[in-house]
Amino acid sequence: GDIILERSGGTQDNPVGRVVCFDADGLFVTNNFTQTLRCSSDINSLYLFYFLFIFYKRNKMIIRGMGSQTTGIQNLSMSQYQDLKIIVPPIEHQLKFASIAQQADKSKFGGFKSQFIEMFEEHNFNEVELKNLIDKTFPGEWGKEDIDGSGTKVIRTTNFTNEGSLNLTDVVTRNIETKKVEKKKLLK
Repeated sequence: GDIILERSGGTQDNPVGRVVCFDADGLFVTNNFTQTLRCSSDINSLYLFYFLFIFYKRNKMIIRGMGSQTTGIQNLSMSQYQDLKIIVPPIEHQLKFASIAQQADKSKFGGFKSQFIEMFEEHNFNEVELKNLIDKTFPGEWGKEDIDGSGTKVIRTTNFTNEGSLNLTDVVTRNIETKKVEKKKLLK
């Protein structure tokens, strides 16, 4: 699925740059505080999501250095973020890792991080800049107020959990032009 990146937001304790993997059914877009990353065929999206999630958890100072602050909101430099070096093992290793990740108990993610490091840190796999692994990236849309609730579902950064998943219990709907929705709808 698509990876959703928090490009504006953050807190004093947690910099901007959280990621989630979109895995819901239905028509959704993201809001203007996010950036959608759609993977190329060279990388498994779950593998890349976990790589970015763990990088964020372990390197908050590096991520904070990629941001600037305006009016109390941190903004991530997309060009710096897309220059991140991603360890890219052969696709069969990526798929193996994604399978393990899907079965992992998210409440015990700490032990899972060490498994990721053990699987990949000791090998000499290629490193590729993130921008070379993304087929398409686009910001979200906010649209106009939706009075009757019949608009498009919009994922906000408030729908991100600190465990790297989506909480869709409080999704807003907004009136967004059909052509923008078609262009920016999320893929599962």
